[in-house]
Amino acid sequence: MSKLRLLDKLVMGMFLAVGVFALTMRAVGARRLAPFRIYVNSWGRGDYPVVQGYMTADEKSASALEVGDRILRVGDADQRGHGQVRLLLSVADVSWKTPGPLPFTVERNGTTMVVQESRPPSKPQSFYIRMIPSVVWGVAALLILLRAPPTTETRIMALGLASVALSSIAIFDGPAWAYAISLILLVIDWSLVPPLMLRVYLTFPAEVSLLRGWNRAWPWLFAGVGIPFLSQTLAFPFSPEVGRATAALPALAFIAVQVIIITLNYRHSSPVGRRRFRWILLAVYLGTALWVTAFGLTGSYGSSPHIVNPLWADVVFAVAEAAYPVGLLIAVLRFDLFDIDRIIGATVAYNALALVLVGASMILLPSLSDLLVSRLDIPVTVGRSGIAFAMAGMLLVTQKRVRPYVDRLFFKERFALAQAMNRLPEQLAAVRTAEQLWELTGSELVKNLRPASCVLFASSGSAFVPVFTDSESVPAAVPAGTALTAFIATLDAAVEVDRRVQQQVGDTGQAILRNLGARLIIPIHRRGVLEAFVVLGEKRSGDIYTHTDLTLLTTLAKSHSIHLLRFDEAELLERTQAIQEKMRRYVPGVLAEEIASGREVETGERDVSVLFVDIRGYTAFSAGRDATSTFSTINRYTETVSTIVRHEGGVVVEFNGDGMMAVFGAPRPLDNKERAAVRAARRLVEEVPRIERELGADEPLSVGVGVATGTAFVGNIEAVDRTIWSAIGSTTNLAARLQSMTRELDASVIVDSVTRQRAGDAADMFVARPGVAIRGRADAITVYSLRLGAAPA
Repeated sequence: MSKLRLLDKLVMGMFLAVGVFALTMRAVGARRLAPFRIYVNSWGRGDYPVVQGYMTADEKSASALEVGDRILRVGDADQRGHGQVRLLLSVADVSWKTPGPLPFTVERNGTTMVVQESRPPSKPQSFYIRMIPSVVWGVAALLILLRAPPTTETRIMALGLASVALSSIAIFDGPAWAYAISLILLVIDWSLVPPLMLRVYLTFPAEVSLLRGWNRAWPWLFAGVGIPFLSQTLAFPFSPEVGRATAALPALAFIAVQVIIITLNYRHSSPVGRRRFRWILLAVYLGTALWVTAFGLTGSYGSSPHIVNPLWADVVFAVAEAAYPVGLLIAVLRFDLFDIDRIIGATVAYNALALVLVGASMILLPSLSDLLVSRLDIPVTVGRSGIAFAMAGMLLVTQKRVRPYVDRLFFKERFALAQAMNRLPEQLAAVRTAEQLWELTGSELVKNLRPASCVLFASSGSAFVPVFTDSESVPAAVPAGTALTAFIATLDAAVEVDRRVQQQVGDTGQAILRNLGARLIIPIHRRGVLEAFVVLGEKRSGDIYTHTDLTLLTTLAKSHSIHLLRFDEAELLERTQAIQEKMRRYVPGVLAEEIASGREVETGERDVSVLFVDIRGYTAFSAGRDATSTFSTINRYTETVSTIVRHEGGVVVEFNGDGMMAVFGAPRPLDNKERAAVRAARRLVEEVPRIERELGADEPLSVGVGVATGTAFVGNIEAVDRTIWSAIGSTTNLAARLQSMTRELDASVIVDSVTRQRAGDAADMFVARPGVAIRGRADAITVYSLRLGAAPA
């Protein structure tokens, strides 16, 4: 309640007050129904009203009044000068006070007489059943107002649902004053509901909201669309004939506009937005199917105390009307509650088969039942019931065979994923090594789920190392003793990374998951011990991981547990070590050896300066040389780079062909680390070209260097002779991006604004380049570059 504005609280309070009052009055008046079957000619011009015709509220019972009767009194209430509205108020008031039939004093063919107008059959239970959809609409409005984000879209949606709720509990079973208030509210609501519901469609989902400009105004053109329907029911404000004649066109236009808006918004929505829409479509589909079924069996339009329906029909009508607000509520607040695609697939399959079976039963049921009755000498009802139950059983059996075809037709991506996940356990059964197991698993997950990142970690003694990766940011290892791995070890199924998970994995675990862009964690156990786990990022499509996805992935993990038992401990260790060798392009060699040794690796977030250097035109450079010459040059290059970095206080993290990464400010703090990184960069630009000149080459080598400063997630290994650090995170990514941009900006060194500010006079010759777009970042930034050929530091 605290997040609601004062206007929201006032609206909610008024709605609750009116709603509770209306429901109370309906309950009290459940046995005092007034007859609403006539309409008169006058709006109150001084004469007595004359009966003009009959309304359609109860076509199955005749009226004591006849067309042409002048109504003189209703009970003791004189009707001179009364029009339709005042007559209805009089009838309601007398009906409220008088038990039994209502006395009407009329003048018929010049004769004054009293006729007794019977009341509609009293059905108190229909009042309470009719309350169901009204309450559901109202509760949906309140829940959206309380639980959804407080935006314009949600307020419009709550107001629209509340208007429908109030219009559906109008009090036409109370005294005249309650009737008058209800009539005013009903006219207002029926004028507001169409434009408000159009505004709801225009704002749903919020990501493609069209509520701007003229779209704020034109929905009000549909104000009053419900008035013709009101006239058909109460002969107000027009006669039922006028209502029937004018209702079709605006109603069809209203429906057409809804379909157009929904279609446009659905087409422009993200996969998540479309899932929200599908909940609404499912609700409309189910509600319509229930209504059509009840209408076809009873011939009535809905649940009403004035219409004699079986109790089951009233319940079906109420549930059909309540389906829409339930679907909208789920779409807004919990669209991921269930797998909507799976529900729709099952619904479509059942209904398609039901149509076929119903059609077949209409043709075959009479002849089959006659045959059963003649052969077995059983009652007709028993024979037909037996055939109906047999057909229902056929429906359940046949649905399983039809369902895959429905999924393939309407949900191709989900069907393909289910098929791939079903085939994967068979493929895993054919592997002979743990390495093949991890490789097959990772590649299949990437191909079928299309996550933004996928990393599979396997146990290597005291740590979990990445054995399959499809991600830009991958930690060298995850120590086994952290809160993250302890939490994963307790899982027995795939779990989404939400606030609850983040609270249990500690600060280090949160940093690892954040850098991996983790959305899903899949544990893989071996004899009850955590052997591996998979971390998946968001789907590239923008869709969610459904409950069906989680079930399939959990089943896959259980299958891995079985397959891992085929590998003994020695083979697992041997394969993991072989994979570490293969992963040296992701993890520095000495670091991999340290992890394999079982010693703990310190991890944490540090403020560092990261430097990336790369040889320009390395491919063209190596293409014109033999392998021996190239190898010799690269050896000199790595030696030169290492010497400069160490001299300036940095630590070489890894070499990758012609590229190198270094960290300044870790493992130990380094004063003026930014100045040291910039000085190292400028020395690299100056000294690397001398390598080829010393070797007698015609064209010297040149390099591009990128430096960025900020927080990075780093981990260290204390080897025999030195400390090697790896660093991951946005700072590392930015340094790599800056290095790659040196070619585009015709620069030898590019640094970010933090490095430029802290480096002092070491970066004096750098020139600002504002508005540079960096891949992976939403906003352009200012960088600083040192042009090619600039004077050394």
